[in-house]
Amino acid sequence: MTTKIAETLSTARATITADPRFAGFRQFGIWDKRITEDSLPAFGVGVPRWTDDDKDTLTSGEAVTTVVIALKRSDGDLESLAFEDAAAIKALLLSALEDEAHELSFQEATYQEDTAGEKPVSTLSMMFSFTYWPAVL
Repeated sequence: MTTKIAETLSTARATITADPRFAGFRQFGIWDKRITEDSLPAFGVGVPRWTDDDKDTLTSGEAVTTVVIALKRSDGDLESLAFEDAAAIKALLLSALEDEAHELSFQEATYQEDTAGEKPVSTLSMMFSFTYWPAVL
């Protein structure tokens, strides 16, 4: 993983953690399937796809990273909270990651509720496209 991707993930995590809305959230590995209800609320940040090798950046002049944010909750009006969480995260990340050499584009969000346990658990997943131009940096 390149330094730029690691910096992007670190900034996203720190930005979400610093916001009072998410202050009580724990962090989890984005690909971890073993999140228990006891560890909620929680969020994770990950990168499922990127194009930052020398060939891509020399050809197109840009590097693109897909950033995924996942939030899990188990209390409250889960669907309403998901809409509010999505708006807050979008605003936070745009403010923290976008400048003259970086562009962040919201791609999509998905929402699921698992009602198999004692309490329903919601998962909000948000996908962003983070583009930067190495020649500008």
